[in-house]
Parts: sequence; C-alpha cells; structure tokens
Amino acid sequence: MTIPAADIHSFLRSAAVQDINFSFNSHPVTGHLLDQLANLFSDTPIRGRIRVTTNPAIVGGPRSRTQAAWDPDRDKINVRSDDILDTPVGSSYFLQECVHAIQDWRSVDMRIQVAEGMAYLAQTWYLLNSPPGSVAAVGIPRDMVDVARELRHTYRTTTRVSPAVMTDPQYQRVRQSVLNDYGYRTGFYDNDGIRGIRRLR
Repeated sequence: MTIPAADIHSFLRSAAVQDINFSFNSHPVTGHLLDQLANLFSDTPIRGRIRVTTNPAIVGGPRSRTQAAWDPDRDKINVRSDDILDTPVGSSYFLQECVHAIQDWRSVDMRIQVAEGMAYLAQTWYLLNSPPGSVAAVGIPRDMVDVARELRHTYRTTTRVSPAVMTDPQYQRVRQSVLNDYGYRTGFYDNDGIRGIRRLR
C-alpha cells in the first residue's frame, strides 16, 4: 500500500497549499512550484518521477514525531503511514518533504538552515490555513509561527501575484529557530536534481 498519486495531486493543488507563496533568501516556495511538483508523482517506479514509500522503520523510531522524509538519493518520499494525508498534521509533514523535493529539483545547493527554514515555514503556513489547533498540535516554535503569519499577511494584502519576500529580521528569526528550536547544525545540502528530468530553474 502507498498513497495514490491522484491524492497527492489533489493535496498539492488544494487551496490551503496553493496559498503558500514566499521567498526565503531568494529561494521561492510557491503554489505554482508545488503545482508543478504534483506532476512528478507516480504510482509506478518510472525514471524522472517521484515515488512515495510507506516504511515506518525508515522514518525514525516508534517515538519519533517525524512522519515523512525526502530521500534525495532515490528521489522518493518515505512516509510513516498510508493515511498521512488524512489529517492536517500529517499533511503538513508531507508538505515539508515536498519542499525538499523542490529544492533538489532546482539543483541549488543551500545552507541547511535555509533549506529547513523554507520547509518549516511552508509547513507552518499550511497549518495556519488549517482548522484551529493544528499549529499547537505540531508544536511549532513561536518565531516560526509569527514569521509565517507575517509573510502570509504580506502576500494576501500586498502582492497576491509575486511571493512575499522575507525581510532580514525575519530571516534571522527563522534561521535561529532552525538552529536552536529544531537543533539543526550549520552546513550545506547538496541538491543534485531529480534523475531523468530537466532540472528546474
């Protein structure tokens, strides 16, 4: 069992996901990119397509809160359970890994705090668009929630066409949250593209 590609297409094209539009240190996360990514998911292993594999053992131990993980070497998302898209919380974790898939597709090496900051901001923005209590259920740090709310407000009230551009103070708050609240180290992710397809630019 795994998640049907049609369900992933519907999720990534839902209003709550398509509303996400921001730029983190010149790297965009937009509804348009997520819509394009939806086309890459397939129910069968085909070169140039992204697969989803259900394997609880791959995604942390039984007490891990992680529900999904992007595997850049195999171009697939590993999920803890087939019903990950059945709840806002589960869906938010899946979305987080979709952002990492976009980063890999774009083939742009980036600092870990930037890559993870983009993914956590997208997750938080989605949870803000979800039923009340969704953000608290995941335990998103305050700075991440505040910046996501600010960017969402900027996008909805001033642009609606181009992504909301993060300010330097917002960038620093998210960067520190990734390092201090989530415990990531400094360094770089090597994004080398999704095999068999043209790299996204």
